[in-house]
Amino acid sequence: MRDLDKVYFPNSKLEYRNSKQFQNSNDKNSKSFKALNLENLDLFRASDFGFRISKFKPVYVKHLGRHRIPTLFPYLLQQVAHMGFEKVDFISSNPWDFSDELIDVIVQNKNITRTIHLPIQSGDNNVLRRMNRWYTSEQYLALTSKLKTQISNLKITTDIIVGFCGETDEEFKNTVKLAKLVGYEKAYISMYSQRPMTAASKVFNDDIPHEVKKHRWEVLENLINKPHLKKNLESTYINLPVAAS
Repeated sequence: MRDLDKVYFPNSKLEYRNSKQFQNSNDKNSKSFKALNLENLDLFRASDFGFRISKFKPVYVKHLGRHRIPTLFPYLLQQVAHMGFEKVDFISSNPWDFSDELIDVIVQNKNITRTIHLPIQSGDNNVLRRMNRWYTSEQYLALTSKLKTQISNLKITTDIIVGFCGETDEEFKNTVKLAKLVGYEKAYISMYSQRPMTAASKVFNDDIPHEVKKHRWEVLENLINKPHLKKNLESTYINLPVAAS
């Protein structure tokens, strides 16, 4: 993997306004700038440390059809995995952030969880667009396929919202279709409810009746969660110790 400073600050120039002041501020801990590992200056306010960045030129990568600055999370996860923990878990992975680097880190470290939480919210591209999600159902399916190919014993969980503004029966059916293709281990399913001051409340009407939302919730609950709950309960009962008579 690339060094973090090379990822975020190629061709950048650090100019210290008062290096002595910065050093003095850390004398009590006997830590230099290098020891504090603060090379990734975009994580901090320059005024906090007495320096500024000039000629900043970020590096962009293409992911899910868009260019973006790469996330630091894969590097953080790898460092944590190397600290000796028996199991390392993380939640709420956004498809937008699930890079090839992150997949590589999971593959290389057996103590990182094989249950990946990957929210989809909706399996229909029109609904995803109204939700302002920066991925399509096709891109999401390609990502889950890649995960299944590279990570053994993988289980995928997700978040789904039913009854989002303007969701038609056909759009909901696309969510059901995607759920069947992925084969989720578990889904956190929510019925959409409008929140004041949110972007959706300013642009869309909460026009799906509660009865329709509840029916769609039940369809997905019966498809995804109930079968796995029954399977887990059966497995628990099978493995219970039997007392000697």
